Amino acid sequence: MIKTLRIGMLGCGVVGGGVVEALHLNSNHMEVQFGFRFELVRVVVRDFTRLRTQHFLSEWLESDWRRVTEADDIDIVIEAIGGITPAYEAIVSALRHGKHVVTANKELLATFGDEMFQVAKQCNRQLLFEASVLWGIPALHALQTYFAANRVTRLRGIMNGTTNYILTRMGEADLGFAQALAEAQAAGYAEADPTADVEGFDARYKLQILIRQAFAADVDTIEIEMKGISGVEAADLVMARELGCKLKLVAEAALDPCDGKLAVAVRPVLLGNKDALYHVDDVQNALCVTGNLVGDLVFMGPGAGAFPTASAVVEDLVKIAFTSLDRETARAVELDVKAVRAAAYLVRRKCDFGTCAGEVVTQTLLQELGGQSAHYLSVASEGVEGWAIFLSEERTASDVLKQVAKVLAGVVECYPIYGAVIRPAQVRETVVAAG
Repeated sequence: MIKTLRIGMLGCGVVGGGVVEALHLNSNHMEVQFGFRFELVRVVVRDFTRLRTQHFLSEWLESDWRRVTEADDIDIVIEAIGGITPAYEAIVSALRHGKHVVTANKELLATFGDEMFQVAKQCNRQLLFEASVLWGIPALHALQTYFAANRVTRLRGIMNGTTNYILTRMGEADLGFAQALAEAQAAGYAEADPTADVEGFDARYKLQILIRQAFAADVDTIEIEMKGISGVEAADLVMARELGCKLKLVAEAALDPCDGKLAVAVRPVLLGNKDALYHVDDVQNALCVTGNLVGDLVFMGPGAGAFPTASAVVEDLVKIAFTSLDRETARAVELDVKAVRAAAYLVRRKCDFGTCAGEVVTQTLLQELGGQSAHYLSVASEGVEGWAIFLSEERTASDVLKQVAKVLAGVVECYPIYGAVIRPAQVRETVVAAG
């Protein structure tokens, strides 16, 4: 016997429209495969005149979200409004009126996740959110199931398709940030106001959600060091390429085995060509998870698009149909947070022609930072110089910048270097002897 689960949806933009088409496209498959039928009953929108997707029915239209969250003929509510208000109130209302909820709202989960999970637990309802993190990549499902037998020690990933596309275009076409951003906006990959993406907020929300799943810990967003890509210049990509690296916005959380603290950050980093994330380009997203038993596993997929997100939403619908158990309400543990450290950095300084510090300060930089060796790099046409510095011990980016500022004046930036790098023959190396 086919079981019908009735669905009410809040919002019908890109995500909601994708869900409508995905349910239509795969309805027969799910009936045959699982014995469930998902039937859309009501859809709340603000503009009744807007054109919808091909299989959207006008009879679903509602203007008041309460007519969905409080309705007796709805089993599951999909929240696709986005933002905080009224999404938070709507989700809580749905849970308290006996509905299971599926959401893709990463900002809301990062901000009020604890409160909503508590309500879900009290009401014995499920609150699922696979689509909130990496679109169609089953990252949360993997952490909740496969990694149950492992202790996750590290996760890091490229979690924002917009920034990855921008950095890819800057590196491949030698574009400036503004040009690459304009391309992303023209292609529909970036919003008119791209702040949430390019400044790192989007990736930070996602990292916080993943930390809750991987480490059973609640970390406040302000505890996660964040730096976006708006300050990245074309010359940075040139120097990264000279080192055999790519510059990517990476979100990372890693347990330090020595002190038990969780090192967390969202910031641009240089990745060597052997790094698992090196080949993740354009709008692709990827997550590398390290388990103490399985080692490293990499999950990769599209970081934009209606169907990848809809796929994750519908997978959550199927999960609700199968079971009422959820791991999201697990009790949080106390966990101290610290900044991420690296053993190598690219230091970049802007300089006017004729005012470059040059190779002569390399020795001073090494001594100030306690480095082992360094390469001097120059992008003369851009009025930029840099140093690839390999340290004797790991240090935070903020600490490196503080020490560098004692030696170099002007606009200075530094990027952690991960993985192997090419040591160009055309630049000279300075080495500080141990001891």
